[in-house]
Amino acid sequence: MAIDPEEIRDQVIASREQMKQFVHNPPKCPKRSTPMSKLTQYSNVRVIFEIDGCQADAELSHGETMALAQFFKRAHWSEFRGCAIDDHEAYSIRAAVGKLQDALARSGYNPR
Repeated sequence: MAIDPEEIRDQVIASREQMKQFVHNPPKCPKRSTPMSKLTQYSNVRVIFEIDGCQADAELSHGETMALAQFFKRAHWSEFRGCAIDDHEAYSIRAAVGKLQDALARSGYNPR
């Protein structure tokens, strides 16, 4: 069985284009009438990162996702600064955590 590098390259380019459409035009999440913490049946949460065309993902249980949302809520500047080499990196960490918090909140994981 011969492997055609051109065919593989074309498939990779096509899949990248499909991912760009998904990333730049994500599907809208339906509004929940009941807060996530009050639902009785939970499904796992899949987090996807795409970096330079490579995709990495992680699957979190409902409990893990709630714990992560709680951690983000409770984290303070001292933790960010303590893990960073300078203020600039600490601000970047805080900005990244804020973006993840927003995404979790839009999905219904917004601890009070």
